[in-house]
Amino acid sequence: MFGKYTHFQNSAPNDISETWLTTQESDSNIQILTVKYATPQQTIDASCRILQNRILELHYTIREDADEIVSGVYRLADKALYVSRTFRQKTKLDDTIPHNGALILDCPFVSTKGYTLTALNVENRMPVFAPLLHLSDRAGDLSKRSLRGVQEGERITLNNTEIVTTRYEYGYEYWVNDDTIVLRAISAPHQYEIVLTEYDPN
Repeated sequence: MFGKYTHFQNSAPNDISETWLTTQESDSNIQILTVKYATPQQTIDASCRILQNRILELHYTIREDADEIVSGVYRLADKALYVSRTFRQKTKLDDTIPHNGALILDCPFVSTKGYTLTALNVENRMPVFAPLLHLSDRAGDLSKRSLRGVQEGERITLNNTEIVTTRYEYGYEYWVNDDTIVLRAISAPHQYEIVLTEYDPN
C-alpha cells in the first residue's frame, strides 16, 4: 500500500507532507512501514516493523538541508523498550524503559496512528510511550492513555468516494478505515487538518 498525507492550516496547504509505503518482510508476518515526513525546514525518514498491528521497532533519521542531525532506534521487547539515539555532535544516548508487556509504541506519524487507535480500542487505558525524536533530555513520554470517544459507521467522502470509517478522539479526531489507515485527522481548535490525498491500496 502507498499513501500521501497533505497538511492544511486554515483550509490551505502548509507545505508539510507525509508519504508512506507498506510492504511485507520476506518469509515472515512482519509488515514494514516506510515513512517520509517533510517540512520546509527538515525531513524525517523512518521505518517501522509491525506485527499484528503492533509496532515493534522504529528506525529514523532527521535531516536539515541534507545534514543529518539525529538518528535513532526504538525497539520494543517483552519487558522493556530499548532506545538508542545519536545526535549531530556524535553524542550517543541509550535508554531502557521497563514495562509490563502491554506497552504501545505511539510513533509521531499519521501513518502509524491507526495502529495506536486500534490497540486502545481493544483495551482502553493502556500504557503508551510516545517517542520525542528531536529531544536529547528524554527519549519520550510514558503515560496511561485512553480514547476519548469512538464512533463506528461514520461515512466520509474522500476523492469523490464515500467510505465507511470509525472515528476516534485521541488528541485529534481521526477517521480510520477497515485497513487501519487514517483517512483524515482534524484539530478543530487549531483549524488544522491532515488528509490522505493519495492512496493506492494494492
